[in-house]
Amino acid sequence: MNQINVEEDNKQNLDIIDRQDSPRLHFRVTFKNTPVGQPLSLGCDWINPQGQIIHQNRYQTRRVEKEIWHTRCRYRIGNTSTPGTWQVQMFSGDRLLREQTFQVK
Repeated sequence: MNQINVEEDNKQNLDIIDRQDSPRLHFRVTFKNTPVGQPLSLGCDWINPQGQIIHQNRYQTRRVEKEIWHTRCRYRIGNTSTPGTWQVQMFSGDRLLREQTFQVK
């Protein structure tokens, strides 16, 4: 499962983001069958409608303790952000794990 939502509301998946609100977005991802006992090296690319990577998150999780694991990447959309269809992609090394598109208006 993955979803885009704002900092204040982690339950509602958003498809359309109003850039005038300058929201801090969270790309929340739930993994199943996660390798227990080791940390994960993850990253996210936030891609604008022109295909440019606007922001990157790179991090290592703490040691995974459950096969079902929740994590997230963050990025603030500002009022100068390009409107249109955006994409966020989560990676582990070179391997694409999850991706999602959303609209910025």
